Parts: sequence; structure tokens; C-alpha cells
Amino acid sequence: MVMDSTDILVGIKAELGEPNEETPEEGKVIASVDCCPSASPEFEGKGGAQINVELATVMQRMLQGAAVDLRRLCLLPGQQCWVLYIDAMVLDSGGNLFDALSIAIRAALANTTLPTITVSKGDNQEEFELELDPDRTISLPIDNVPICVTLSKVGKHFVVDSTLEEELCTSCRLTFAVNQKGHLFTIQKGFGTISPVALPQLISTAQNVSSLVIQEMDKLLQAEAQGKKQKIGFLL
Repeated sequence: MVMDSTDILVGIKAELGEPNEETPEEGKVIASVDCCPSASPEFEGKGGAQINVELATVMQRMLQGAAVDLRRLCLLPGQQCWVLYIDAMVLDSGGNLFDALSIAIRAALANTTLPTITVSKGDNQEEFELELDPDRTISLPIDNVPICVTLSKVGKHFVVDSTLEEELCTSCRLTFAVNQKGHLFTIQKGFGTISPVALPQLISTAQNVSSLVIQEMDKLLQAEAQGKKQKIGFLL
């Protein structure tokens, strides 16, 4: 996905695994982020490792709760489930990475299909057989999947979709993960301080922005699914 000068590649792979003991009827989603050192000097060395962890943590928290229907990923409660590995790579950065990553991940989930698996009992009552049918696939609903909206304070005002230049002038940063219905999944506070009085207005702004972005995004995804995608760039 390319947004201005930000270039992000997201791949999703699915493997069979065991559910967590705390959630035996749910599958698992594991997110990771890797920022190429060539994309920005700040991605080099230990600084890059810290940024990778921070970005991956926010993406992981964004996908928790009801964002992805983890029950659809369960095959045998307590025994077998799908484990989705979401691997994102930042090839180039023009700022606003949280938002760009979340949009790229949501688009990748929309294009993810899983083979149908039929569960049948084995010879022993405690044994089960899994039969995979690659010709029949299921898609993951993304209606509840949020995107991140980052508000950066520049001077006396907050801006969205900040550039690298604006980020250098930012005194405070807040990132909200909000879906199209306005449900708030997580808040990530960056540097700086903010008055609690301003928080409700910032949340409302994030809800409005996410609704507009997701609405336009879903139109593009629908057009792509119908074979009307317009080719932009050599990677798409």
C-alpha cells in the first residue's frame, strides 16, 4: 500500500495451531512490524527495534476484542484453530505510520481467504481428522476491524495525517483505534501531555475521521473484488 511517500507491504499467512487455554474456542492473530533501516535513519539500530515493538503492540491491541471474529478461526475447541500471522514491512516512511499500517492491515485482511476444513471423528472418540478443501474458501469479515487515527498537536491545534515535517513540530500525540461504527478499541499515548478535558473532543474527531476513511476504503475494496481495480504503481 502506498500513501504519499509511505510504502507498506503486508502479508498474512495462516497455520494450524492450538488455542490458548484462556480462550479455547478462539483462534489467534499475531501481528509483527519491521521497518526497513533504509526507509528512515530513525529505523536504524536500537531505535528501529523500539519503533518496531511500539508499532506491533498497537496493531496487536487494535485487532483484539471484537475486531476480528476469533471464533470463526476455531476448528476444534481446545485443540485446533487457525493462527493468523500478520507481517507488515515499512519500505518507506512519509509519516503517520500508525494510521498507514492499520489501513494496510485492514486491506490485507479483506483479501485473506482460508481453505474450508471439515472435522470428522476418528476411530477413537478422542481423535479427530481434519480434511482440508483448498477449492472451497471462506473470507474474514472486516466490518468491525478498526483503523488508527492519530492526532498530533502542532502549535495550539491538533492535525490528522501528519507529515514528517509536522511530526517534528508535534508537542503531543494520541492514536485512537476506531471502527466504522465508532467503537473505540484502544488509545495509544505518545509523547507530550494533554488535558483530560480535551479528550472527548479528540475521540469524537477520531470517530468522524475513521468513518469517512473506512467508507472510502470499503468502496475501493469492493471495486477491487469486482475486478475494477485501477493499477497504481508497480507493486499493485
